[in-house]
Amino acid sequence: MLMASLVLTMTVVNAGNLPKSFYDFIVVGSGPAGSIVSYRLAEEGYSVLVLEAGKQSMGKLGGEDIVGTKGVMSPTGEYLAKERVTIYDVPSKWQAASISGAKWGYKGTGIAQIVGGCTNHNGMVFQPGTCADYNSWGVPGWNCSVITNAIKKLSTIQTPALVNSTIHGHSGPIKINSLPFDREGMDFIASCNASGLPFNDDFQKEPRDGCGYFNFNVDKNTGLRSSPAHEYLIKAINDYSTDLVAEATVQRIKWRFDLFSNKYMATGVEYVLKSNPSRVYTVNARKEVILAAGALNTPKILMQSGVGNETYLNQFKPHIPNVVSDLPGVGRNLKNHFLFFGLFKYDGPETRPSLYEQFSLDIQYQTTGAGFHGTPGYSTGVWLRSNRSDPLSVENVMIVQPGAIGSITPFKSVMLGVSISKPKPGVHFIALSTNKSGDCYEFFARHPEVNFTLFQNPEDANTLLRGWKEANRIMSFPPMSSLMTNIVPGNANNDTEMLAYIKSSAVPHDHWCCTAKMGPATDPMAVVDPQLRVIGVKSLRVVDASVIVDLPHSLMQATVMAVAEVAAGHIIAAWS
Repeated sequence: MLMASLVLTMTVVNAGNLPKSFYDFIVVGSGPAGSIVSYRLAEEGYSVLVLEAGKQSMGKLGGEDIVGTKGVMSPTGEYLAKERVTIYDVPSKWQAASISGAKWGYKGTGIAQIVGGCTNHNGMVFQPGTCADYNSWGVPGWNCSVITNAIKKLSTIQTPALVNSTIHGHSGPIKINSLPFDREGMDFIASCNASGLPFNDDFQKEPRDGCGYFNFNVDKNTGLRSSPAHEYLIKAINDYSTDLVAEATVQRIKWRFDLFSNKYMATGVEYVLKSNPSRVYTVNARKEVILAAGALNTPKILMQSGVGNETYLNQFKPHIPNVVSDLPGVGRNLKNHFLFFGLFKYDGPETRPSLYEQFSLDIQYQTTGAGFHGTPGYSTGVWLRSNRSDPLSVENVMIVQPGAIGSITPFKSVMLGVSISKPKPGVHFIALSTNKSGDCYEFFARHPEVNFTLFQNPEDANTLLRGWKEANRIMSFPPMSSLMTNIVPGNANNDTEMLAYIKSSAVPHDHWCCTAKMGPATDPMAVVDPQLRVIGVKSLRVVDASVIVDLPHSLMQATVMAVAEVAAGHIIAAWS
């Protein structure tokens, strides 16, 4: 895209020179939950500090991974740049953002270490769970109706055929669209229909079934990613009393013992800067500390702060001198989806943008937000049934990705990703580093141990095998049957060989959740109560994917956004 020298209109706080020593609320993490909660609190007039360990990502906040500009054409035909955009802004650049962008580097994970978190580098599919998912949580005040209303509040559906839908939002900050554009997707839908599966014009309705176009959080009016950081956090910083400090890693929570309640009260946090990791900074909260650091880092911060299994944490003295709340559920109950890919050689008509069209593609996107760059580069998916005659037997979801994700093939290719919707329960958890050398801050800086093992239950592999068989059944119908040839795995001739391929090639999504789950007072593994307050202490909440009780079907970000909206309501009500 065309480049231009622009002056940023927005700045962030110098981490070593905070304008305030006290804030009403300190929010740890600027991902989907942190962005939403920060904005809602700032909107109410509260002062908010957001501490983010990652680097700046978005062009409007000074992100450095610039790929071009957005602007207008002058009456004389001159392109006038108005703002810079990065790989985290432009939907078509999501693979660069996700694969080669900044990450935490925890073994077996790919979680983003950037302002905006994973919703600024993911593939942008906006897919809530099912009503059965939310109704099964068993927590007072949390059910399908509550989550559905939150999703309506936070979103605006822009797909023309759905603008009158009663199950979508129509005035929320997050813009939602289906983006049909690719020949491969259209061909796949034709084969899907020929196979007997119905076309589904809205994957948000139930039952989940059939093939269709995904909804993406992309604003069709600008062609930009519509993440909570884009739609909430930037406004919180620009319009309200919210400060953002990037590249600031929170190490632990500060406590004061409250004699009246006989509990420890969170009073602030300690954090270090990437630019000066040997110096520890502190900042104080008048009202609450809010953890929104994600399902891997939130339990790490809790444990380093003395919240967790007392017997386990006592092993880390003197780094963790006191246990302030004995909660055995911290870091436990870790859940995630996982998937595998098949690669096909595509011999159909060439409809992808070519280098010879780059100028027109750039001008179209830069001035109107339209065209290929305003899409994630794929559009289509299908809910795969285990029993083709029963629409309620859906147990996998598949994406149709033109090209090979994260790689290059010497031929036109299409990648099919088959993802398990609801893995069987397993024993997965987050643990602190076993290397206890050095002082406490050296210990806190070490990566946690992410204990997540695929296929603990063999039935998960069989579920994915059924999904692959159904995918191949669909591919055996025209037009795909005459346009594509399977290359990978290609030589799997029977179930045994295919199962071996699935087990050797499957990878986890980064849909991590459930490591500080909410629960009623009767649940010994609950970490937060129904208002998301950390049990056994005061002035501390968790609002991110950690609090989710169980994995929703297929994808995560829409559910996390909804949880954050509900959480913001609880916090505001508590301090009104």
